[in-house]
Amino acid sequence: MFDSIDMIYGRFHIKFGGPVMVNLLRRFGRLRTFDRRDCVFAILGLWQMFTGTKVLPHTLVPDYNLGVNEVYRISVQHAIEESDSLSPLEWINEPPREAQDVS
Repeated sequence: MFDSIDMIYGRFHIKFGGPVMVNLLRRFGRLRTFDRRDCVFAILGLWQMFTGTKVLPHTLVPDYNLGVNEVYRISVQHAIEESDSLSPLEWINEPPREAQDVS
């Protein structure tokens, strides 16, 4: 994540362009985490930094009461709205069993 965080030496700042949430989800949405929701929650600080947003929209505030599927649905919905494109729907596929919500 260094390339994304460091504004002076990080390469991500030089190549960054386009809708912020789309780029962050593409780049970091498959991080290995103990809790799959953290793949989304971990990028929200970067999203704020790149968009200059001081306060997260209420829909993006991390909520561990939400299931994995709901967290990803909300983040992809935000990416769709931000990019004004349905292209983030191309990312949807069946997650591995360990990444699914278990009822």
